Amino acid sequence: MPSQKRPRPPAAVYRRIFESLPLGLFAWQLEDPADPGSLRLLASNAAAAEATGVPVELVIGKTIAEAFPQAVPRGIAAELAQVAVTGRPRNLGEIVYGDARSTEGSYTVFAFPLPDRCVGVAFENVTRRELVEVTRDRREGLASLAYRALEACNALTSAVEAYRACLGVICDYAGWPVGHALVRAPGEVELRSAKLWHMEDGARFAAFRELSESLGFRKGVGLPGRVWDSGKPCWIIDVAADDNFPRAKLLPDIGLKGACGFPVIADDDVVAVLEFFSPEARVPDPDLLQVLEALGRQLGFVVRRERR
Repeated sequence: MPSQKRPRPPAAVYRRIFESLPLGLFAWQLEDPADPGSLRLLASNAAAAEATGVPVELVIGKTIAEAFPQAVPRGIAAELAQVAVTGRPRNLGEIVYGDARSTEGSYTVFAFPLPDRCVGVAFENVTRRELVEVTRDRREGLASLAYRALEACNALTSAVEAYRACLGVICDYAGWPVGHALVRAPGEVELRSAKLWHMEDGARFAAFRELSESLGFRKGVGLPGRVWDSGKPCWIIDVAADDNFPRAKLLPDIGLKGACGFPVIADDDVVAVLEFFSPEARVPDPDLLQVLEALGRQLGFVVRRERR
């Protein structure tokens, strides 16, 4: 009687298939249909280890509750168990996962049924890809900002017109609802409002506008004075918590938090400061500040042309 070949164990079959694919792949077997945490990992691949940051040998043969503990309370295990029980594939879409051992990130996850109450999971860590896309979009946005601002500086012969154009371009790019220009004539000891504004909601910020137009700022005082003193852009995360922002003290209900400003430099002298505000606190953006510093020098060329 001819001998019959013994079937290979599922783990061996899955391992051969999985190792050749670039996606992260798991094969889980549901030991107790009433307990999603009983899903036991039969097979995995190198791409899964790379995506999660967890070596295969640390999780193979373990239950999902042991291998990826947050998968049970987060409901991920229950969704995988449903696929094993019903035999119907399911696209879990993009989920965020992380625990003490695995890499936190965004994963696209697709679960499909396998024989013997098993479920296969194909997934990809898209965090890196999303960061690349964000970085690319951001670079393109900053390049567009620089180009539009430079175009305004080259096309306009009046400093006032160039300030007004740049206020609009910068507010549009960064989402700052308030932009303001202050100027200083040679020999003057204060920066004062040029009464040039970009303001999305004039009524909402009317009190701030009135106060700003009534004040002068000496070197080192307030946001404009600090920019003047340093000759560099300045960023304030929250003006209400800043010790050197007098307008917040004079106007307690200022309605603004995040702020930044940069100098316009002509003939090695700060002749103007452009400042921007947001109702939300904002963390510093070094890339934007670098672009604004360069823009300040370009605006300085406009001032020099106008003085000739």
